[in-house]
Amino acid sequence: MTRPDVQREPRWAWLWDARSAGGVYYRYRLWEMMTSSTPPSGRYVPLFEDSAAWKAPESGLPFEFVTRLDEFVEDPAYNSSDDEEGDSGDEAAGRGGGNGNDDEGPRYLNPLARAKLTHLLARLPTTTGKLRKGDVARVTAFAITHAGRGADEVVEALVSNVARPYAFTSANPSYRPAGDKGEGGERKEDVEKEDTSAATLNALHLISSLLSSCSTSRIRHAWRY
Repeated sequence: MTRPDVQREPRWAWLWDARSAGGVYYRYRLWEMMTSSTPPSGRYVPLFEDSAAWKAPESGLPFEFVTRLDEFVEDPAYNSSDDEEGDSGDEAAGRGGGNGNDDEGPRYLNPLARAKLTHLLARLPTTTGKLRKGDVARVTAFAITHAGRGADEVVEALVSNVARPYAFTSANPSYRPAGDKGEGGERKEDVEKEDTSAATLNALHLISSLLSSCSTSRIRHAWRY
């Protein structure tokens, strides 16, 4: 983490940028945990000596401590209506990274939406003959309804699913790597690679369906794809 190239990488740059939204919130949470303080939302509190007071966040991060899918429904931030709503649901609840103003900067999927997208991609069949219209429709509908909040993440996931189908990763609980071990329990280095070509074709079909749907969709922000 001390290497300059790592510090400049977008994934970690916010740690060293004390003025970025992520850097500010990270430092605030460190102060909260180290001092065991929980200031009322919106109140100004002095975090450092001889410095201006900081304004406490209006609300905490949703699903901040969730580490497993089955923990989402037990989290206080979970609302069953979130399963049916896209951008409008997140905006109404003030969740998901941003507010209702499109010009306020980048906006992101909240952890629940990200997990749902991963689940939809991981459950896709690995053969073209088993791909159903419903499989494609669910992913397409998710992408379009979340176009205003997390379009970049959706695109990244869809492209990643082409390069390495999620069905062949640990995101799919039914996946078992073939030929992991050789005789005597030793790992085989020369095992024939799994054929993911059919799953890749399915992934490309998803992208084609999304682009086709966006060209005729009247949903706001669908043009971003």
